[in-house]
Amino acid sequence: MFLLSCDEQLPTREDPPSILLSSFSIEPGPAVLEDSTNSGRGGIINMDVTNIYDEVLQDTAMIRGTLELWMRTDPTKRATVTFDERALQNISSLFRGILTIRVNEKIFFVHQWSQRTDEGEYFWRYVPVTLKVDGQGNQYLESDTLYMAASASIQVFKKVQPIKLPEIHYSMFYIIR
Repeated sequence: MFLLSCDEQLPTREDPPSILLSSFSIEPGPAVLEDSTNSGRGGIINMDVTNIYDEVLQDTAMIRGTLELWMRTDPTKRATVTFDERALQNISSLFRGILTIRVNEKIFFVHQWSQRTDEGEYFWRYVPVTLKVDGQGNQYLESDTLYMAASASIQVFKKVQPIKLPEIHYSMFYIIR
């Protein structure tokens, strides 16, 4: 058996340049639950992805957004929320499974989620609620403020790894009709 070796050093590894930048937020305001359906804007997930590369990016789409949300006062009360291409707002960027993002273009995702924990309980059940009456005499419940945290990741192209986003903190409350 013969072994050949080379005394030359391998070139220094250079990581590929970042090509995508992403951020996310949770819509402020109350989450309005009517007949167990979220009808308000509060709690809606907004996410964007920007092409920061100096060329148009175009390839097979694999859109997968994942968020972990939890109560800061009790991190065991948590939810895992996922979304796909149906949350994409600028739908013209996606055609027959091919996603195109022009230089400096930002694509947007908006996702309404159930406001329930992974165990199926509404988050508002873990804080006090107050019975209130609106201007027409209709009764409703309003929750105390929930202090929440969330982390997220998003993948948009099949051959590009997901982008992991930093944790954010937010607060919200619920109106239950």
